[in-house]
Parts: sequence; C-alpha cells; structure tokens
Amino acid sequence: MTYSQNDSAESVNAREILLRSTGGFVCIDSLGAGGTTAVNSNFINLSADRAFLDLQGTDDGGGISLRAGGDGACIQLNTPGGGTGTLLTLTPQGFVLASGPSSAMGVVQVQEGQVILSMGNLLSNSILTLTPDSIILKVGPATLTLTAQGLSTSVGATTVEVGPSGVSESAGSVSRELGPAGHTLAAGEASLAVGMGGLDVAGPTGALAFDASGQFSSAMGTVSADAMLNLQGPMVNVGS
Repeated sequence: MTYSQNDSAESVNAREILLRSTGGFVCIDSLGAGGTTAVNSNFINLSADRAFLDLQGTDDGGGISLRAGGDGACIQLNTPGGGTGTLLTLTPQGFVLASGPSSAMGVVQVQEGQVILSMGNLLSNSILTLTPDSIILKVGPATLTLTAQGLSTSVGATTVEVGPSGVSESAGSVSRELGPAGHTLAAGEASLAVGMGGLDVAGPTGALAFDASGQFSSAMGTVSADAMLNLQGPMVNVGS
C-alpha cells in the first residue's frame, strides 16, 4: 500500500484499489474488475462492470439513474408487505409490474410484440392482450378477439364470428350463417337455407324447396302421410 499527498489531491493505492480525494470529491476505483464508487456533495455514482447507479441533486431537483447491461441483465424492485406487495422486474426483453395480494394480483407485462394486462386469480381472471394486429379480451372461459378482419367471440362450445363476408354462429351441432347471399340454419343433418333464389329445407326424413315460387295458405290445414305422400308435376293445385 502506498500513500501520497500534495496540495490538490490525496490518493491511496492498495494493490487493485485506488482511492482519490480532491476537495469534496471522493473516488474509489477497482483496478481489476473496473468497479467505481464516486461521491461528492451533488452526486453519488456506483458502477460495477455493466451495472450502474447514479444519484444527483441540483437546485431544480434530484435525479436517479439505474442501469444494467447485457442480454441477461435484470433490475428488480420489490416491496413485500402483509399479504400484499408490489414487484417491478426490468429485462432487455420487457418489464413486468405486479401489485396486490397473491390470490388476485394485478399484472402489467410489456414484452416484444405484445402488452398484457391481467387481474384476478388464475381460474377466473380477466386478461387484455394487445398486439400489433389484434386485441384479445378474456374473462374466465369467455374470449373476444378483435382484428382488422372482424371479431370473434367464444364461450365454451359457443362461438360467434363477424367479418366482411357476414356472421357465423355455432353452438355444438347447431350453426347459423348470415351473408350477402342469404341465411342458413343447420342443426345436425337438418338445414334451412333462405337465399335470393328461394327457400330450401332439407333433413334426414324430408326435403322442401322453392326455387321459383310456392305458396301454402289456409285457415286450417293438415297434410299427413303415414307411409308416402308425393305431389309433383308442372302444375299441381289443391283447393276447394
């Protein structure tokens, strides 16, 4: 260890540590790893390789700068307390801010390509996800997705999709399609289609179609067939 003194500065060199003092300024350098601690009346500077903390005070106010470099860099601020707390984690890939009780914590995540907001427990929490081309809202089993092409909602096996070509709905084996060409209802093997050209009804036990024109009207009417009933021909009139 060596010690020297002159009119302007004092310094101590102990192998790999160098301490310098000039007036109100004190600096400690780690000559091996490159760490530095510098202090004077206006600032405190702590540097350890790729981690950096700087506290400054001026007549206008104070400032704090905290930095960590490298692909694996991480900065964490944590304030735990009785049953609740707040945690902020910063990495080069994004940040996570969590606050509240562990059973129903609010979380904000900003990472590459998306922003996620969530609140509540894992089974029934609400989640809002923002991406460059979509907005996804989820509450428990219910989901709503909005894109430039339309929107889609789902709750269990029930889904609804709305787009430029129309509306599509389904609930198990039952579905509905609504578009510029017409309206189609389907339940299993039975279907009903209403279009510009007419009405078409189909099922495993019968079919009915009006491609041009057709009319059924009466105050009271019954048509039944226990075995087979056929009405056909270029013109069939049944009346009284």
